[in-house]
Amino acid sequence: MIRKPEKQASATCLRLDKQKRTFSTERRINDFGQGASSLSRQISGADFRRQTEDEMKLPFLPLDVPVMDEDHASLEKLFAKVPTTQDAGLSDLFDAIAAEISEHFAREEAVMEQAQVPILHCHKLQHAALLAEVAAMRPRLVQAEPGMKRHQIGFVLARHVADHIASVDQISSTFLLRDSEEPVSRSG
Repeated sequence: MIRKPEKQASATCLRLDKQKRTFSTERRINDFGQGASSLSRQISGADFRRQTEDEMKLPFLPLDVPVMDEDHASLEKLFAKVPTTQDAGLSDLFDAIAAEISEHFAREEAVMEQAQVPILHCHKLQHAALLAEVAAMRPRLVQAEPGMKRHQIGFVLARHVADHIASVDQISSTFLLRDSEEPVSRSG
């Protein structure tokens, strides 16, 4: 007989697996410029910039887990720079975003491991998939024209991160909130 947390974790892994397949489909749709899927809301550059200027202290989707919210707000601030970054600085901005994503994942996994979140292995797989997408973007960006580079960073990558937050992080945050005694922030 499966205990309730294990059953819930198993069902969540199935949802995460489905989202992983959708992640790949979304990438193909976005790469060909044929539109966006219905998994996450479309955010134009102007809307994204306005939201991050108005609400810099909280991420667009607060999860009430400080380490997640602080990191997500930091990522949003970086993505908000895409429309105003000089063409020559886009590669450096991409590198800063990629580094923040990687560091965020390490912090998030450490907190989840400490809290013994039952879906940690699924969450780590989603992190690996997103990091693989970031790595695959790097050579495409080197050869891309500035407009396409800006689109890939400010829309495609931002969408992948937003979808991850709205799905996998939101699910995991429920386990962290349920089991937490004190909030954990970026600084430990």
